[in-house]
Amino acid sequence: MTQALHPNLEPAESVPTRPVSPLALGLSAARRNALPAVFLAVFAVALGLSYAFVGPVGERFDAFATWRQTLAFPLNWAFPAISTAVFGAIIPWGVQRLRRDRAARPDTRDLLYFTGFWAFKGMEIQLLYLVLDAIVGSGASLGVVLGKIALDMGLYCWLWAVPTTLVAYQFRDAGYRWSAVRNGPMRQGVWHWFRWSAVPVIVNNWCVWVPAVAVIYTMPLALQLPIQNLVLCFWALVMAFMSDALVNGPDSIEPAVKEESR
Repeated sequence: MTQALHPNLEPAESVPTRPVSPLALGLSAARRNALPAVFLAVFAVALGLSYAFVGPVGERFDAFATWRQTLAFPLNWAFPAISTAVFGAIIPWGVQRLRRDRAARPDTRDLLYFTGFWAFKGMEIQLLYLVLDAIVGSGASLGVVLGKIALDMGLYCWLWAVPTTLVAYQFRDAGYRWSAVRNGPMRQGVWHWFRWSAVPVIVNNWCVWVPAVAVIYTMPLALQLPIQNLVLCFWALVMAFMSDALVNGPDSIEPAVKEESR
């Protein structure tokens, strides 16, 4: 679920000539993402600990959860759509527009496309949380949290979340032309694409997102989506900053952005 839904899914490299497995490709990607993964874990755990042990933070979170529970249809479904679009698309898009490398900046079409995509995903994630709560139960016991993680990453992530999200980003990378996706990443068939593109991304996300997902499932149901949105946005911003710094050096990040990040 959440571990698959971030705007930095990169299409897997073409199958190398030397023997290698999709699992090895996924583990290699996870190693490359080790540092931002640590940042993500620390951020997620800090949110969870703040809710549990910092009185004013917990009170405000609970007040927000109470407000969410007052929303009736269609506002109860409009909220996850709008919130996830803002944190998953609009804020990351705005920050990436500040990149010094103009060629790397997303354009307005990207904003519109990903706003719609993450709005849909927000409702999808909310539905997932409701279904898991009905099947596994509520509360933050170890059994409940592990059960939700298992169904999330072992079923939903594998069969739906990663494949659909990966296709969405490959479609954007192909210039919004489905023929370019069909003749590019999927040119050797859907099974080959799933094995060499989707499976490495699934493995990478399993390695990177487990702590964050665990924290999300310890939260009350009404807070799970807002916490997911915060983690999603944080991950997107960390990846954007680190990509600029690693590829172009620290000076590639705009001074104003560096100042705000302190």
